[in-house]
Amino acid sequence: MWKEIIKTWVDWVKSTISTWGTDVLMETTHTKVAELVDILDKQVYLDTWEIKVIWSVVKAEAHESWEFHQAGHVWIYNSKWEILLQKRTQGKDVDSWLWDISAAWHIEMWESMEKWTLRELREELGEKWINKALKIHQPEHIYTYIEDIKRIIQWKDWHNNELNSVYILKYDWPIEELEKQEEEIESIKFIPLEQFEQEINDPEESKKYVLQWPEYYEKLFKELKKRLKK
Repeated sequence: MWKEIIKTWVDWVKSTISTWGTDVLMETTHTKVAELVDILDKQVYLDTWEIKVIWSVVKAEAHESWEFHQAGHVWIYNSKWEILLQKRTQGKDVDSWLWDISAAWHIEMWESMEKWTLRELREELGEKWINKALKIHQPEHIYTYIEDIKRIIQWKDWHNNELNSVYILKYDWPIEELEKQEEEIESIKFIPLEQFEQEINDPEESKKYVLQWPEYYEKLFKELKKRLKK
């Protein structure tokens, strides 16, 4: 009974927030219901590695106010030593028209990282392929890190103060089986791991990517190559 009551309340909150205006609700060029994210106590996490939720806010507000929240990344790879990339749509407010992680997201209010990872993979890349992939492989968590940076996006301060969990997932079927989320993803492609590694380190080629810092890629490539060499 309590779960039903809570779900009803969450649906009401989202519906109410969706009337606040498009400034907060614009993720792409289309208006949609606001995403609510949990704000975490950063000091508690730094001291104890425990997740303590303080309150929940609209995702855009979390970035504007430098609030500490959770996000996730999944890098999809195959036995051919290739990695899957997605190109962000031109309508995205942040890093539009750039090649990015296979799948990335924010964790919505009251959701677990594990549950939300599978949900977002299905949403961004389709139901059929993930069901097939999960019969053989599960997303593997390789590490968690804190990202704390400030950028200027459309003349506004944009703060990434995030606890990011990074996963990898093996996928050995044709790319045509993936069903990209049209409003979020312009296109997808597999690229040789070696080529990707070279391009992100090239001053000109790297401009077409949403870049992470060197330590991020060092860890990612190490974990991918370790599994591919088996």
